[in-house]
Amino acid sequence: PLGIVAADYGGGVVERLGRTDAFVALVGFDPGAASTELFRRTGVPRLTDGSFRPEVQQRVLPNASGAQVFFQVAGRPFCLYAVVGNHALRHRTVARINQLLGGLTIS
Repeated sequence: PLGIVAADYGGGVVERLGRTDAFVALVGFDPGAASTELFRRTGVPRLTDGSFRPEVQQRVLPNASGAQVFFQVAGRPFCLYAVVGNHALRHRTVARINQLLGGLTIS
């Protein structure tokens, strides 16, 4: 919607998610961080229902849940952060999130 400004981790957007909506952010970090333990995972991750937990949100919202995965691709470190509008209905949105991730190319 016009007039909404989203912060890197969805501030201003996640509060407006509907029951089957999702917010997905891919945040890049300084390339030097790729050698740290936090970014040891390689390749764009796929999420499962179990990836989402209510406490994994920048700001905990009722009924919603989040997932956060740190990884690297070609030595470039990233954080994948996703929020689903309703934790109980997350199975409806996880497939769509993974479809989005499957079409992602990092070059």
